[in-house]
Amino acid sequence: MGIPGLTTYILNHSEQFLRSFDLHDTYLVIDGNNITCQLYTCCKKCNSAFGGDYDIYAEYVRHFFWKLEKCNITPLVLLDGGYENRKMKTIMKRLHEKYQAVESFTLSNENNANVFPIFMFHIFKSILKEMNIRFIQCLFEADNAIASVAKLLNCPVLSGDSDFYIYGALYIPYYTLQNYIRKWRKYVIPCKIYKVETFVNTFNGLTESLLPLAATLLGNDYIQQYEFKNFYKTIKLPNIGRININLQQCRIEGTLNWLSKHTLNEAICLIMKTVPQENKRRMLRAIEMIINEYTNISISQYINILDQLGFSKEDTDKITSQNTKNNCKFQTDISDLVRELAKEYQDMNECDLETINDAFINNLPSWFINEFCEGSLTNYFMNILMHKLYIYPVQMEDYHQLSSVFISEKIINVIYTLLKSGFEQTTKPSEYITRGQNNQLSHYPLKYIDNIGSYKIPFLHNLRKIPINVRKEIYDNTLDIQHDFIVKFPENWRLYIATAKYWIDNLPKLKSDTHIYALLFAMLHHIIDLKIGYCRSMHIFENKYKKKLEAIKSSKQKNLVQNNFFLLDHFTEISIIEALNEITECDCLILAPFFISNSNMEIKLQQNPKNFKRSVVHIFAQFQSCLKHSIDLNALLGYPYQLTKVSDMFNGTLLYNLYNNFRNRKKIEDYIYCILKYSPNFFRLFHAILIEVKLIFKLCV
Repeated sequence: MGIPGLTTYILNHSEQFLRSFDLHDTYLVIDGNNITCQLYTCCKKCNSAFGGDYDIYAEYVRHFFWKLEKCNITPLVLLDGGYENRKMKTIMKRLHEKYQAVESFTLSNENNANVFPIFMFHIFKSILKEMNIRFIQCLFEADNAIASVAKLLNCPVLSGDSDFYIYGALYIPYYTLQNYIRKWRKYVIPCKIYKVETFVNTFNGLTESLLPLAATLLGNDYIQQYEFKNFYKTIKLPNIGRININLQQCRIEGTLNWLSKHTLNEAICLIMKTVPQENKRRMLRAIEMIINEYTNISISQYINILDQLGFSKEDTDKITSQNTKNNCKFQTDISDLVRELAKEYQDMNECDLETINDAFINNLPSWFINEFCEGSLTNYFMNILMHKLYIYPVQMEDYHQLSSVFISEKIINVIYTLLKSGFEQTTKPSEYITRGQNNQLSHYPLKYIDNIGSYKIPFLHNLRKIPINVRKEIYDNTLDIQHDFIVKFPENWRLYIATAKYWIDNLPKLKSDTHIYALLFAMLHHIIDLKIGYCRSMHIFENKYKKKLEAIKSSKQKNLVQNNFFLLDHFTEISIIEALNEITECDCLILAPFFISNSNMEIKLQQNPKNFKRSVVHIFAQFQSCLKHSIDLNALLGYPYQLTKVSDMFNGTLLYNLYNNFRNRKKIEDYIYCILKYSPNFFRLFHAILIEVKLIFKLCV
C-alpha cells in the first residue's frame, strides 16, 4: 500500500526528514493491518512455506506489546474493515501478484515472497483481546481514521505505509523502531519520528496542503501514475546518475520542487491542462477525492471511534473541543475549484461515496455493526454484504491441485446465506475469487441455501434473537457434527475436532492417514506450553531443565518393562478429559524435546530446498481453509462453540515434519507409543483420543 518509492526517498534523505526519538509515556495509534504484516515478516521462524507457525507468531506479537507496556505506551490499534470500491483494481492487481509469487515460491526465495498465512490477522486480533489492548476494526479502510485519531490525540502513528508521510500526523516508520528497550531514567524504545513540517520546509515554498496532490501525481492505491504521463513531460526532473536514484526517485523530487512554486489551485489547473479532454472529468473527481481522503477530519465521525477505544465522554469532549479548528484547511477551496472546472468539463453528478456507504451501513443490524467493530467478525463479511464478493486469501499450496478453498464451499455458502438472508436480492451475482484453471484468477458463484437440516435460514437482523441451541444446530448440520462424539472432548477442542472431521469427510482421494495422525499428535504440543511455558529452543530448554530431565528419565527407565507397549494392557480406559487432567509437569518435560526439535525446519531440507513437497502442505492448507471458515461461521452464529485458540493447535512446520517422520513408519501408532513410553499420562491421553476418533475419522485399524 502507499506511494511507490516514497519510503525509499525518505530513507535516502533520513538525516533531513527523520529525527531520533525515544518512544515512551504516550498513546500510540497503530496501523493494525500494516503492523500485523510487519511483525510476521520480522518473525523469521514463522516459516510461511509450511502454512504458518502460529504459536511462534503469537508469542512474537505478545512480546511486541509487552515492550510497549514496559515503556508506558498505550497502543490504540485500528484495523481495516471491508474493501472500498475505488480500490478494487489495486486489490485485484495485488492478488494476481501474490498468486504469481506463490507459484514461483521456493525455500531459497522465501524471504522475498511475502506470503502471509490465512490465520495471521486472526492470531493478531486474538492477542489484542488476550492482552486487553484497545482496538477497533473499522467498517472500511482505516488509514484516514488512524491519522485523524493521532491528530486528535497529538500522538504518533506507527506503520510501514508511506501514505502516512502525507497525512500530516506524527509518524514513526516501523523500520526505524528498534527491537530493544533502553533504560535512561525510564524505559524507552529508540526510533525515528517524521514531522510533516520538517519535510515541507526542505522545499522552499512547499506547503502541507500540496502533499496530497503530490501523492496523486506519484500514484497511490486509487490512481496510477501513468495517468499523468503528459504532466511529467512538462516539468524538469533531476538527472539520473546519483547513487540510489532511479526514475521514480527523480519524479518524487521533481514533483515536490514543481509544487513548491505553485498554490494548490494553480497546480491543479496546470495539471488539468495536460489531461486529455475525455479524461478531464474523471481525473478531476479523482484528484478531489484523494485530496479530501488525506485531509478531512470529521470530528463527529471519530467521536464514536474514541468511545469504542475506551475513552470516557469527558475525555472525548475535552479532545474534540481542543481540535475543532483542525478540520481541513482548504476543503472549500478544492470543492469550489472542482465546481468551477466542472462547468468547463461538463457537470459532475456522480453519487457521493460516503452517502452510498452510510445508506448501506444503516441497513445493517446494530448487533452486526457492534460485533464487527469489536473484531469478532471477520472483515470479508462486509465485502460479501456490500460488494457481493469474497476474495479468498492466497495460500501456500500445490498449484497442480485445485485451490484449497473448494473443500470449504459448503461452509462458505452457509455463511453467505446467513449474511444475505432478509436483504433484497439484486441481479448482480455473488461470487468468490480464487485460483482456477491454469492458476488464473477465477470467479465462482456463492450459492443461497433455503434450509440447513430442518431449519429455515433466519434473517440476519433476527440472528441474535434465535435461541443459541438453534444456532448450534445450524452449525452442527453444516459440519455434520455428531453430538455424542464431540462432547467427549474438552470444550476448547471441540470446534477443532469437528473441523477435522469435516476436513476428512470432504478430502479427495489424496487423503492419507499420515496427515491425520500428524494433526492429532501435534495437538499435544500446546499442553506442554501450558504446563512448563513457551520454549522453542533446545539450547534454552536444556539449560533450564537438563538435570531435572535426566533424573526423571533415570527413574522411569528403571520401572519400564522391556516391552514398551505393556502400558496398553495395564491402563484402565479413561475419558479424554480425565486423561488430560492427569498430565504432569514431568510428562511435559519428557516430551518437550521431541516437539521442540520438530518445530524447526530440518537441516536436510534447508540444504536441499528442492525436496520441499507442496503436496504435503496442500492437504494441511485444505484443513486450514476448513478451520478458517468454521471459525468464521461459529462467530457469525454468536459462538455456539467455545473458540479454539489456533495458535495453540496449528504449527505448519511441526505438522510437515511429523508427516515426513510418520510416513516412513510401518505402524504409525507403534512409533507414537514409542515416543510416549516415558510419559505414561500422555500415552493414556493419546490412546483415549485414538479410541474415540478411529472409526469417526476413518483411520485404518
